[in-house]
Amino acid sequence: MDQQDETTLNSAERLILALLGAVLVFVTAIVVIRVATPDENPIGLPEDRPTPGSEIELPISVADALDLAMPWAEEWNDEARLILVSSQFERSGDEPVATPSADLGWIMLSYAAPREGEEWPRVSILVSRASGAIYYEETLSSTVEPPPEFARSIGDMPVTAEQAFRIAEQVAGESYREGCEPSRRQAQVVLDATERDDIAWVVVYYDQRERAANDIVVRINADTGETNTDARGDVTCDVAGVLPGVVTNKPAVERVHLLVREHLDRQRAAVAA
Repeated sequence: MDQQDETTLNSAERLILALLGAVLVFVTAIVVIRVATPDENPIGLPEDRPTPGSEIELPISVADALDLAMPWAEEWNDEARLILVSSQFERSGDEPVATPSADLGWIMLSYAAPREGEEWPRVSILVSRASGAIYYEETLSSTVEPPPEFARSIGDMPVTAEQAFRIAEQVAGESYREGCEPSRRQAQVVLDATERDDIAWVVVYYDQRERAANDIVVRINADTGETNTDARGDVTCDVAGVLPGVVTNKPAVERVHLLVREHLDRQRAAVAA
């Protein structure tokens, strides 16, 4: 791996932040750590990348992306288990439009392999929503124990990620974006399966001028479609301040690791009690 400045995150570390940041969203309800979409070291040329068959509608659904990615993950490690489903829904078009189609973005699927020594190998696979192609992967090892494998198949859930996004749009997204479309074109959709009896899709709305804050978080029950919405104070368009940015401080990785480790320790203590 190329040598980098000590204060700059390499691509593997950015994916650690993306992975653990998404976990922290539904574990502690704090800020989602968002990162730029990886664009270095893509998988092959566009015409050579794994793509779905012509029968798959585009933009590709999360369920279809899982079907495409699983064989790839099993080729990496035949004991790979799915630990994270996260996606970014992004609107197309250069002109600000109140409710354009969210047909861009990506789907990130992370898998863990059995522990090796003191670390757990992981692979994160990114699928383009627009083309349906697997266009990026990152392998890494972490001393942070990964969350357990999902107990249920994504395809068995009555409410899909796409349906959850549409529900969240009706509940909060459309009004949140109105008049501020250029900087509110993206939303994060993450599967929260920490509670087996309360599996939910979490849709996170944020202003791209201030990525360090979640403005609105909508939880949609994956079985019933029921919603729960949290918003942080005033989310009008003129409130957001700074320009978009990404986390570029290595100590941030350690802080995220510590938060997750503490949460896992509390979970284990609760089970033991």
